[in-house]
Amino acid sequence: MEPLAEMFNVSRGINPFSARSVLFKTVRSLALSNMEYYQDDMSSYKDRLYTAFSNMHDHLEKVEPYMEILQAIGAKYDFDATTPGNGYRSIVQVIDACVLKLLRISRDVCLNRESFLFLAGHKCRDVEAYTDVLGVLRQSLKYFIEFDTWCDDGQLFPHEKNVPWDILREMETFNHAAFHGRAVAFQYCGSLSKPLQVVSVAMASFSEGFYKHANGNMMQRATTSLLHSGKYLLNPEMKGQQIVNVTKNASIQFCKAFWNIPETDVFHQLPQWMTPQASVNRLFSIEPHGFTLPRRDGCGSFDVPPPTAHKGPAPVHVRLLSYIPRKGQFDASLPGVDAPQPLYTTERSRCLIIHCHGGGFVAQSSKSHEIYLRMWTKDLQVPILSIDYSLAPESPFPRALEEIFFIYCWALKNCHLLGSTGERICVVGDSAGGNLVTALTLRAITNGVRVPDGLLTIYTPFVALYTPSPSRLLSMLDPLLPLGILARCLAAYAGLSPQECPELPPEPALQRSSSTSNIREDILSFLGSFNRWTTAAPPPAPTDAVQRSRSTVDFTDEIATPPAAAAPTPKVRRMSCTSISERDDDDDDDDDGDCGAPAVTFGLDDLDETMEEDEDEGAEKKEEEEVAVPGLQRPSSAGRLRRRSLKLNGIIPTHGGAPTHGCASARDSDGGAPTCDITPTHGSAPARDSNDGAPNQTVHAGVNGTVEAPLHVTIPDAADKEQQQTTYRHTAQSPVVSPLEQFIHLKIDRNPFMSPLFADDSLLREMPPTTIMACHLDPLLDDSVMFAKRLRALRRDVRLHMFEQLPHGFLNFTVVSSDAKQASEMCAARLGELLGLQQEGP
Repeated sequence: MEPLAEMFNVSRGINPFSARSVLFKTVRSLALSNMEYYQDDMSSYKDRLYTAFSNMHDHLEKVEPYMEILQAIGAKYDFDATTPGNGYRSIVQVIDACVLKLLRISRDVCLNRESFLFLAGHKCRDVEAYTDVLGVLRQSLKYFIEFDTWCDDGQLFPHEKNVPWDILREMETFNHAAFHGRAVAFQYCGSLSKPLQVVSVAMASFSEGFYKHANGNMMQRATTSLLHSGKYLLNPEMKGQQIVNVTKNASIQFCKAFWNIPETDVFHQLPQWMTPQASVNRLFSIEPHGFTLPRRDGCGSFDVPPPTAHKGPAPVHVRLLSYIPRKGQFDASLPGVDAPQPLYTTERSRCLIIHCHGGGFVAQSSKSHEIYLRMWTKDLQVPILSIDYSLAPESPFPRALEEIFFIYCWALKNCHLLGSTGERICVVGDSAGGNLVTALTLRAITNGVRVPDGLLTIYTPFVALYTPSPSRLLSMLDPLLPLGILARCLAAYAGLSPQECPELPPEPALQRSSSTSNIREDILSFLGSFNRWTTAAPPPAPTDAVQRSRSTVDFTDEIATPPAAAAPTPKVRRMSCTSISERDDDDDDDDDGDCGAPAVTFGLDDLDETMEEDEDEGAEKKEEEEVAVPGLQRPSSAGRLRRRSLKLNGIIPTHGGAPTHGCASARDSDGGAPTCDITPTHGSAPARDSNDGAPNQTVHAGVNGTVEAPLHVTIPDAADKEQQQTTYRHTAQSPVVSPLEQFIHLKIDRNPFMSPLFADDSLLREMPPTTIMACHLDPLLDDSVMFAKRLRALRRDVRLHMFEQLPHGFLNFTVVSSDAKQASEMCAARLGELLGLQQEGP
């Protein structure tokens, strides 16, 4: 159950939209109460609390209208009515979780702010951190809605010739550190919050030890990491920035080293202490000698070749796990048998499980995945053969697939040595392992050998390309699978590296003219994340099959020129929560309210004023920057009090009174039913485009919240897109090229054995019964949804299950999280169903 449903008992019949409306209204009321309390207090933290609550109130007003739009878009891409879930719904869940967190914090401040023991500094940093998160989520909403216009009907991935890379470029410039600092893992279940916080501290501190002792041993790195962990525990904002820097610039060797920490002897003892003991837990090697297997149609045989790609024939390591000893597992002909046969052995099981571990194709082995495999072999009473395939980048595709296919065929021929009769064989894999066992199944179909009786995949990438999707956009906030690491792992598996990236054309210089309007346009283009797709012109007729015919509906930008007749907006000093939090948290007296960078929301008039100041004073740095902020005016204590009184008494419109979002009864151009304009604006007058002054078009929804027209934006033609590419200005100041720019031009083949989603229908029609386990908050969720849809369209037996509030890789947290353990048990139960254990037993 998602957090919002949990909070308001949606499962008992309450409309989730009504529950969300109550939630947002409650948090806004608490924010206004706290603003009124702190508005006349200019002392350090209390002044910052006023600003943070002001920003929170502003974000909430702008975010709420988009929620129903995203829900309506997400409903188009669900697997079925009983299994709702995709990237559009995921961003809604994340926002709900953030607002619920703000509700708890705001309520706590409201109840305890007059107490002598109230820790203003601590609460201030919490409010600022989660308000920063909500601000970044607010920035991202328009891009999620825009992304829908780039995909064909029912498709969560855009066509390969129609990928909106500019959306990813702009989202890459967001403040990702907000999701890795004080607010890390807020969107996940409570039992995983602390473990993921420990992981984030470990990543930040390990990076220092790794790069400081690049040629040192593990002990030197561990010592340095331990010494630096304290500062990241005490300063979450520093930790967040360090993680962002690491994930953007880290090499694949860092990913391997960090993810292989569970492979060390210290961590390997955890399964010994906290999971069931397996009577058989043996690691051995299979020599690379070819053999033959009968074809599944009974016509002839198939010669199974040993793996040879990239490094020639070599043994393949496997691990055999069995909770109880079975006949055959101690046979002298089985490699690695060095223990005497026990006095008692059980008959061979009818079933066998073949497992492939995850690790991004580049790290880990069966050793670190024993933590849940031991539980599975006990619960199912079935032996498990886990394959330690070769890892990228040393052994890229197709080496791992060759080894897994070779071991699968060897197990078919020698299942009696594994304690199984082989009547039913299922393959299972998590993350990268799920991709490999799916490719293994496709190769078994292609070569005519026996196909597994069942396939279970868990949070699997079915597209081994860095192709964006709504859920993959969430990698900006994922603590375990951020954008940079995801892109590097996929490129490493494909055998590519940043050095193979074709030379990019130099970015055009930012041309400035003496005209203020041209400078303003350049700055808006440079900022990128605000003034996009705002044109009243009708869209050109689609000339390419990959582009859908769309209604021309434009999202009004939050940067709009105020009406000429309106009075000038008073200026107010806005504070950046990020820069504030980097101060010394222990010294309250040193905070003077000067916060550095301004907030991200500002108008064109402010750009004009800033440019005039720049022309007069050059590049001189200002101590404070004044920004026009509608709805938040603080020129003086008396003025603040008067404005707050007017707002609280309903004279100044609020969200609960006169519609600040343009909500008014109206009829569309066709004379349809009354509609409500839910486009966020800054005033009652229609927002105008900064170029031609024409009123922007709006998005309409029915009076009951039902969407009456497609939710689209104007699709630019090919010339417009080309102009976008040439006018884009990368905002990063670091000379290091971003991971997105490094891998955006790498050409990775759409090989069905690398990306099973691209497999031909003739192959997918032969797929065995398949169960796909996914997570609502996983960046790879859309991979699972689209693969399940393809199998269902071909009338294959497929089931899709999604876990709430769990991250990618939750199986590795089963010993520290009760929620992860329950999810692991559910995976085992689904595996048992594929094996048919409920009917006949093991």
